[in-house]
Amino acid sequence: MSPTIRETRELYRAEASSRRVDPRHMDLLLADAMDRELVWLVAHDEETIPSEVEDAFHEMVLRRFRGEPLQYIRGFCEFYGRRFETDVRALVPRPETEHVVEAVIDRAPRNGRVLDVGTGCGAIGASIALERPDLRVFASDIATDALFLAKRNVSTLGARVPLVASDSVDALTGSFDVIASNPPYVPEGIIPSLQTEVRDWEPRVALTAGPDEYRIVRRLIEDGPRILGSEGFIVMEIGFSQRDAVMELARSAGWSDVEFVDDLAAIPRVAMLSGWAGARE
Repeated sequence: MSPTIRETRELYRAEASSRRVDPRHMDLLLADAMDRELVWLVAHDEETIPSEVEDAFHEMVLRRFRGEPLQYIRGFCEFYGRRFETDVRALVPRPETEHVVEAVIDRAPRNGRVLDVGTGCGAIGASIALERPDLRVFASDIATDALFLAKRNVSTLGARVPLVASDSVDALTGSFDVIASNPPYVPEGIIPSLQTEVRDWEPRVALTAGPDEYRIVRRLIEDGPRILGSEGFIVMEIGFSQRDAVMELARSAGWSDVEFVDDLAAIPRVAMLSGWAGARE
C-alpha cells in the first residue's frame, strides 16, 4: 500500500534531522514532486502518494542528502520577490545580495546606465532593471555558461538586460553611472570548511579569486573608473571582516567616499564607493 503524505513527511523529516539537513527541505521537495503547494500537503496529509511520485521524490531526497543545494534540485530560487532559474552554472543568489540591488535602486540617477559585473544567473541585473525601468542595465560575466543561464532568466522575466562576456570590466566600453557586483571574495583557505552545498557544488570561480581574496575586488576598485562617468559609483558585496581592507583599497585607488551597508546580522555586507579623484601617489 502506498504511504500517506503524513507518513512520508514524518519518515523523511526524521532522516533529514539525523543527517543535519533542514527537515523543511523534505516538505518542499515532496511538494515539488507532487506538483502542489506546501500548504496543500499539510491540508491533505491523509492522501496516499502515487508510486511514480514516490520514486521521483526519493531521487530528489538522495540528491539533497549527497549535499546538492536545494535550489539546484528544485531548479529555481527566490530573489527580490522573483523566481530565478538556478543550476550548477552559477551561484545560488542569497538574501544578502539583495542589499546590492536596494542600494542601486535607491541611488542610481534617473535614466542612468548600470553594469552588473559577474552577473551569474542574472539576479542583480534583472532585479534592478525590473524595479527601475528607467535605467539601462547591462550585465557581464567571465563564464559563458553562466551567461546562457542569465539569458534564460532575463528573457523569462521580461527584463531588458544585454549580456556581455567579459573578465571584470575588460571588455566594456562607454560610460556607466553605476557598477554593481557580487564578486568572488571568499578566501581560498576557508573553502574546505564551507558547507558541502557550497564547497562541492557552486562554481569555484564565482566563490573565490584564489590565493589573493581581494584580486577581483581590487580590479573593480581600480579599473572601474575607466568606464564610469564623473559622478559614477560602485556598489559591491563584500565578505565578513573585509570592511577595513576594502576601505584601504578604495582610498588608495582614489575613492574619496566609502560607505558600508550592514546586512540583517549587522555585518558590513555592501561597500559603496563614490567620488573618484585618481589614485594616491
